[in-house]
Amino acid sequence: MEFRACYLVLLFSLFSLVACSPDDNSAGTTAKTPLSTEQSTAPDWFVAGAEDEKGDEPVYKSPNDDRQYRYVVLRNGLSALLISDPDTDKAAASLSVNVGSFDNPPEREGLAHFLEHMLFLGTDKYPEPGEYQAFISEHGGMHNAYTSLEETNYFFDVDAPHLMATLDRFSRFFVAPLFNPEYVDRERHAVESEYRLKLKDDSRREWDVLRELANPEHPFSQFSVGNLTTLDDRKDRPVRDDLLDFYQKYYSANQMNLVVLGTENLDQLQAAVEQRFAKVPNRKLVLPEQNIPLFAKPLPFKVAITPVKELRQLSISFPLPTVAATWPTKPVDYLAHLIGHEGEGSLLAELKRLGLAESLSAGLVYDSRAGALFSTTISLTHAGVAESDAITRAFFNWLELVKTRGLEEWRYAELANLSRIAFRFADKHAPINYVSQISSMLHTFPPSEALRGPYFYQGYNAQEIRDIADRLRPDNALVTVVARPVEDPAAESSQESAAPQTLSTYYQAPYRVEALQVADLTGGDDEPGLLQLSLHLPEPNAYIPEHLALNKPDTVQDKPALIKAGGDQGLSIWHYPDTVFQTPRALFEARIAIADLQDRRRETLLDLYRAMVQDQLSSQTYPAAQAGLGFDIGRWDNGLSLSVKGYSEKQPLLLAEITAVMAQPEWDEARFARVKSTLLRLWRNTAKDWPISQVFAAVSPLLRDSWLPLEKADTLDSLTMADLKAFVADLYGNSHARYYAGGNLDRATASDMALTVSDKLGLRAAGEDAIAINYEVKNLAATEPVPQFDIYVDHADNVAVLFLQGAEDTLQERALFALIEKVAEAPFYSDLRTEKQLGYVVGSSISPMHRVPGLMFYVQSPTMESTGLRSEIDGFLTAFDEKVAALGEEDLQRLKQAVLASIEEKPKNIMELAGRHLESLYLGYDDFDFRSRLAESIRNTTLADLQGAYQRVVLKQREGIWLLSSRDTEDMSLDRTKRDTLVEGVFTYPQ
Repeated sequence: MEFRACYLVLLFSLFSLVACSPDDNSAGTTAKTPLSTEQSTAPDWFVAGAEDEKGDEPVYKSPNDDRQYRYVVLRNGLSALLISDPDTDKAAASLSVNVGSFDNPPEREGLAHFLEHMLFLGTDKYPEPGEYQAFISEHGGMHNAYTSLEETNYFFDVDAPHLMATLDRFSRFFVAPLFNPEYVDRERHAVESEYRLKLKDDSRREWDVLRELANPEHPFSQFSVGNLTTLDDRKDRPVRDDLLDFYQKYYSANQMNLVVLGTENLDQLQAAVEQRFAKVPNRKLVLPEQNIPLFAKPLPFKVAITPVKELRQLSISFPLPTVAATWPTKPVDYLAHLIGHEGEGSLLAELKRLGLAESLSAGLVYDSRAGALFSTTISLTHAGVAESDAITRAFFNWLELVKTRGLEEWRYAELANLSRIAFRFADKHAPINYVSQISSMLHTFPPSEALRGPYFYQGYNAQEIRDIADRLRPDNALVTVVARPVEDPAAESSQESAAPQTLSTYYQAPYRVEALQVADLTGGDDEPGLLQLSLHLPEPNAYIPEHLALNKPDTVQDKPALIKAGGDQGLSIWHYPDTVFQTPRALFEARIAIADLQDRRRETLLDLYRAMVQDQLSSQTYPAAQAGLGFDIGRWDNGLSLSVKGYSEKQPLLLAEITAVMAQPEWDEARFARVKSTLLRLWRNTAKDWPISQVFAAVSPLLRDSWLPLEKADTLDSLTMADLKAFVADLYGNSHARYYAGGNLDRATASDMALTVSDKLGLRAAGEDAIAINYEVKNLAATEPVPQFDIYVDHADNVAVLFLQGAEDTLQERALFALIEKVAEAPFYSDLRTEKQLGYVVGSSISPMHRVPGLMFYVQSPTMESTGLRSEIDGFLTAFDEKVAALGEEDLQRLKQAVLASIEEKPKNIMELAGRHLESLYLGYDDFDFRSRLAESIRNTTLADLQGAYQRVVLKQREGIWLLSSRDTEDMSLDRTKRDTLVEGVFTYPQ
């Protein structure tokens, strides 16, 4: 379970449960909080803005942050944080309005979300509905927005030189949107499509049930998304009138936070913001807190919800008063840290040992002016569902242990220290995400703490923690069980005597409510099986870095160098000592080649092995994850990838733990049964994914010898632990690996880590005879008409996807595909989504397979059959040829720059740079020049090249396939026999 600050925005009104923690076996344990004098002489944070006295309030920033900040309040009351970063490739901006779905008028549910959609569809100065989107797309950017419970956030990024022009367009959203009546009607259908897209989304369905159980006076009872019914035109009230009223009431400058990041200096940014955003009206809106009980029905009570997918979840939730004011001391974060712990001795670890649970998370579901909700969610096994009452009682025992023995200052200091280190060495990230997060956080944190606030722990306040903990009690609990009916006679007879199921209003989720007594949740001491729980709180975390000094390499490298470990014939390691980002982080990766993974049984066994190892490691490595040190045992095309990343000091220690388990897993039948059951459930649940996801998933198996999750589930069903043991015994004997070490790792440490992997797993060295392993992509033959594959999807929406494959695997072909996608991207969306309203999911994407270029156009629709969608895509692409033929040199240069902006964007941290290195290695560019060579190919492309490629690739559609959703058959398998008739060869890449 991942721990994050509990003040994160809840996107799209879905559950966003946060969690984490430690464990302990003796109250009163004392522990040091490691602090190294070697870290740096710099303070933990600087005050940005102290050097320029023009800001209204200084802003604390990390000493690792070289950007300049200024916070100002415009004359209309709008708050703005300006960020000057001369080195950024992308400029970005976000405006957050402190208004969301909780503010919908009761008779217009979904209005805030609908308004968010409408602001993109024309303003007084830029009236064309797609102009904003097209401008950003043409200048290398992206845009989006979200509506949450009490916030609506709009954001974009763009090539840095075009910030001012984009800000000019963006600002008019909040000054003079048109609300064109024609597009009001059309966009209602887009909201309807979005609503229908997620009708089978179990998170939405659970939210819908809880909404229905909420106090009708509480804003939580509102339907947040909206649909054609809630947004209809009524005799006495067109929906456009309500849009205007809502906008004019709530979109007030004094409830807005703007964040702008660009290459310009602070004075220039301030002038640009004042010129454009001072015109936003200040309606002097006041948003008071509301003291309304979340539930009208007395607590405790239980609700049982039947899901679409095979889910098994138990949640125990507690209404709280708003906790926003506690941000300096973070008592909720502290409690979530302990309750949600996953390490040895934790509730989760013990439930997993008994075969009852798979995962656990804890934290705020939401915080608002109308109160907050804290929840712990446990993902259960099949056996765990039958024991959900006993597990609920075990949870309250665990909670009591946390309350009575977990409130200790050293634990708080440890958590505060981890957060302090994270802020001290905070990396840069994508500007679009950065500005969006900050504009949102400015509603919670003071301006001076806009950056530091989520990391800041003012000091241990036992009373504040107790005040929150005292509300986590049985008589204030809502218990939610999400599971299909238990299949045993006792359960069936129990359900027959229970109240009948109700269907939730908007998502038709079946649920049943049951009254509870406090005694039902606390129980006695005679619970079978659970008496053996050996619960204890966490020990001091041994993985917290103590020495954060940076390595100083003898030479500065601009790319990785090949070094040897164990002599000239030993292991080959690509080593890159970081001298750019200056943080004590690193990425180590071993990519292990394994033969014959084109065999479905072997591929399935490999996935099962990975899951077994990661499950065994989950408890013992959880403290490392809390201390900023993670690992992954992943899949790549022809084998396993083992990676360790984060603070570099204790990476060798973690790697030794991981490889020991990989080499000799614990062969436990109970673990095997639980892990196998989890994998089967996950793979079978893909049949309930969004239709577009199911169709996308079929592309790769049709072009490679790989397998759908449902196909692997069929194979997994019959596998035994003996099968897995035999597979693992022979797994590494003929395998070899390629190693990469980038960041704050010196040569000796990188070599030692590679030797650890090789020795523990018994891999072959580079000088030994290596098995020949190739990555192969089917080379589709030129075929007219383009063949069609029907993919069974059990959903009311329909999907059509056109996949086009490059005729060759050259960089020039890849460059042409990128330019074709970019020129068609915005017009395709505007025509099929905005104008024709075919559906909510409309788009295009670059989809290469290894070096082979690929391009997709896709639509998911609730109103049109898949064959009709195919015709619409075809029709657009045919008509668009005129636009391509009419392009001029200036248009081509703009297209090139938009594509190059993404390819040549500078990495913002060591992990991004390491990702670029691995990308080049994966594609066979040992000079690490893949992106520079692709950029050169794009620059060398002529207008005639692009126009000819559009004719060849798109209009003739010679190398391609159509994939259409279908409900005519329930056969989930892919027609590989038909596929084989379309293949004229393979693209082969030695691995």
